[in-house]
Amino acid sequence: MRRTKFVIAFVVAMTASTASSAFSVFQSSTSGKMIAACEASLKRRLLDPSSYRRIEAAAEVNEISLDEYFKRSNHAPATQELMRRVGNKASRVTAILDYNARTAAGLTTRNVVKCTYETTGEIGEISEHAVEIDGKSFTSWLVDRASRSSR
Repeated sequence: MRRTKFVIAFVVAMTASTASSAFSVFQSSTSGKMIAACEASLKRRLLDPSSYRRIEAAAEVNEISLDEYFKRSNHAPATQELMRRVGNKASRVTAILDYNARTAAGLTTRNVVKCTYETTGEIGEISEHAVEIDGKSFTSWLVDRASRSSR
């Protein structure tokens, strides 16, 4: 009897907690994948990746319009039209990381970055290379870094 009351109380608490935080199991697993991909991409950009320490992280999934998605994608007009006809949906996953890391001068500083990932269809694995940090993909960050070092 005591165990049954505990199980019921636990289920009620979890249900209330899940409802109040507005996270479904899908969102929660996607959020975890996004945070992991964001951290992996961020560490590749840090001068001292081993100094990275997460303070706090949060992520959310939002549906966006196809028009908004196409502004940032490189799909041909014919592909865009086909995606509209078949009823594709677009999603944006956003994560905010609050973290500490060492600078080139050896000082530990606190930083915040915003990571975004946009896709159509199901959100599966999120690659660290597909995540944008503060609006820059890993590739564009590398190009910027190379152009600055060649000056």
